[in-house]
Amino acid sequence: MLCRWATDYTMHGKAPSRAATPLAPDAAARFVAAVKSLAPRSAVIPVWVTECEEADTTADGACHGVGCYRGLCWREFDKQWLPLREECEQIALALAWRTFERDLPRFGERAGWVASAITHLRARAESQHGDALPAEQLVAVVEDDGTGAGPAMARGAGVNAILVLRVALDATFQPRLRAR
Repeated sequence: MLCRWATDYTMHGKAPSRAATPLAPDAAARFVAAVKSLAPRSAVIPVWVTECEEADTTADGACHGVGCYRGLCWREFDKQWLPLREECEQIALALAWRTFERDLPRFGERAGWVASAITHLRARAESQHGDALPAEQLVAVVEDDGTGAGPAMARGAGVNAILVLRVALDATFQPRLRAR
């Protein structure tokens, strides 16, 4: 399951048990500003992850039938994304297509999700907020599988700055209840 919000959904009619206190929508932007103040001569580029795609909400999709695409996920993303864009000259997108298991036939070519995620994010910025997401504001963080597919997809989607991962990301997560 890809969803970072899954722990907040009601399951079997029971209220969710949160393991963390939600932060204000500008928390990421404030964090980046604080880091910038500690390292004023450094370029601070946060790494961000997009949300799921609408096709993931099917019962056999990554969201396992939770209809969040038109619900909480992207609305929460937008609340955090807009202040972050205002704070940062550049934002890196974690587009680890193999680690996130996004090398799916629906995305076409190998690593096609990389281009799809970038295109979706740009279209969303345009339709929801009326502003284009310029290529110079994005850094694509992609995996290297030896074929060059990830970087090629990022370039094809119009991203100029690309960081190629040479080590695997640890994307494991297990929700845990904490004692109160």
